[in-house]
Amino acid sequence: MNDDDVVDLFVADFLAALADRIRDVAGLLRENRTEACVTALFTLETSGAMVGADDLTRAAAALRRAVSGGDGPRIGQLYASLVAAGRCEAETSDR
Repeated sequence: MNDDDVVDLFVADFLAALADRIRDVAGLLRENRTEACVTALFTLETSGAMVGADDLTRAAAALRRAVSGGDGPRIGQLYASLVAAGRCEAETSDR
């Protein structure tokens, strides 16, 4: 397996797990599990950066900051942005 194969596999795995990871964030938000949610968003943010998913990375970072800062009024809107960025990433990868 060469470097390109490894990258392709990483991206494919990232995309395959993306919808579940975003749903996991929703569950953590509903359960008020702030620390676990921040951790999940940080890992989504960093793995998104590694695959070049810039909009997703920004959306995860913004939501992570809001959750860790207790900015409740913005969390719903920021989660919707994360979902939209995830959908866009999945659609883009299908091309």
